[in-house]
Amino acid sequence: GRIRCDRVVVAVDGGLESVLPELAGRVRTARAQMLATAPVPGVVAVRPVYARWGYDYWQQLPDGSVAIGGFRDRGGEAEWTAAAEPTRPVQEEIERFLRSMLRVTAPVTHRWAGAIAFTPDGMPVLGEVRPGVLAAGAYSGTGNVLGAICGHAAVELALDGRSETAALVAGSAARPPA
Repeated sequence: GRIRCDRVVVAVDGGLESVLPELAGRVRTARAQMLATAPVPGVVAVRPVYARWGYDYWQQLPDGSVAIGGFRDRGGEAEWTAAAEPTRPVQEEIERFLRSMLRVTAPVTHRWAGAIAFTPDGMPVLGEVRPGVLAAGAYSGTGNVLGAICGHAAVELALDGRSETAALVAGSAARPPA
């Protein structure tokens, strides 16, 4: 059926520029890949770690397993895609780091990929992109932190037309091109 409304919030990270074509050129989607191991005896990482400006990241989960991802830059241009399938070159880089640098020998139990979107200034899209259409997304790898904050701010914008939070976190990609 049809739904009528005055405003709609499009809350998408990866693929935002496909859902809202007016953001093409200001938002770019990339594949993010991870793997997880069986539980490891002892402590590998006492807290989540982000390395190489967020290109690589890992943490030890409460059950002792290790989740590690990143190395997107090692896959080259092929990683600028919304395709959510793990690829051999990037998975091999992740596993090589896991074995050689973290010295984890536990078997890999899971491999996965997802789409995330980036903006040139690294700040999310948050605001009206056309009359009555607001966007929240393109978190540049920080969606776990900013997603809920931006979602709340997008609702404030949709209901009240203003949000102090939106003014703090919205990047240049949310503004119409000059």
